Amino acid sequence: NYSGHMSKMLGLAQYYFPIFDRILAEVGVPKEIKYVSIIESSLNPHDVSRSGATGPWQFMYGTAKLYDLKMDNYVDERKDPIASSYAAAKYMKEAYAEFGDWLVAIASYNCGKGAVKRAILKSGKLKPTFWELSPLLPREAQNYIPKFIAMTYTLSYAQDHGIEANDAELALNTQELQIDKLISIAQVAKAVNLSEDVLKKLNPSYKKG
Repeated sequence: NYSGHMSKMLGLAQYYFPIFDRILAEVGVPKEIKYVSIIESSLNPHDVSRSGATGPWQFMYGTAKLYDLKMDNYVDERKDPIASSYAAAKYMKEAYAEFGDWLVAIASYNCGKGAVKRAILKSGKLKPTFWELSPLLPREAQNYIPKFIAMTYTLSYAQDHGIEANDAELALNTQELQIDKLISIAQVAKAVNLSEDVLKKLNPSYKKG
């Protein structure tokens, strides 16, 4: 019953995952962490949770500020797949350095480092594994890691289960260019011979034209 969603995720992953893989490798965290983005946002850069978490990696405003993501009247880098991926990778690397277990680090991404620290204190262990810590974590965090493992497995072995990728609307070979002056998306679209709609989808962090 979930295969339609998985096919859509595989299609979107053809565009997003090469970006994520490059950044995760550069920062030095496992490439499997990219699957967190599917649990968080279903690879929708415009996704906003009830609590205000935004973008493919679902950053809250305060956390985004801690990781130097820019948010103003013109741009919200929580929606930028490149900038937000650097922030998520740095968070995970710091959490792993603190907790010594990748699954605990990923769980902290869901419930916060404070909740994990409190659970560690209750456990009486110095460096507990996620499975040792799980009963002491909030319910959502307890379920978060099984979801992460299931998503990692399913998409890694999709073909074995008859799941094919949907055609991705962003199946383009792109290149990142830095622009150092104000310019309209319409002007850029004309210069690179793309529709404004496609260019906006490739640059979801810009609030205005």
